[in-house]
Amino acid sequence: MTGARNVISLSNARKKRETKWRPPSPDDLSFIIKRHRRRMEGYNHWAVTPTGDYCADYATGRRLGIEYLRHSSRQTMHLGWIMDDMPEKLGGMELGFLRIVGSAASLGYVVLADLGRLDLIETL
Repeated sequence: MTGARNVISLSNARKKRETKWRPPSPDDLSFIIKRHRRRMEGYNHWAVTPTGDYCADYATGRRLGIEYLRHSSRQTMHLGWIMDDMPEKLGGMELGFLRIVGSAASLGYVVLADLGRLDLIETL
């Protein structure tokens, strides 16, 4: 019976090792897709389709902003690329997204200021 327990323990240890943290991938975000054309390799970091309804698009942008923040809490990445792939004239979706991300950045600054740790911003 002891041998069976050891095998189970070893199996559980292997499962834990296999599920360790991995760096986030752009594929983890619903609004980033791989480009499939030969000359356009890489990713489209803002692959969204506005509905034309500003309020609905704004709400979707806010949802995507929260999705981005959850993703970037594991590793900051993609924001510059996301903004590069946004259209020149921002619509509701883009503004909703940027409102959430900007608010989170402001809140982070306030928290660090309250803790007296604004020096941490320089290490980012």
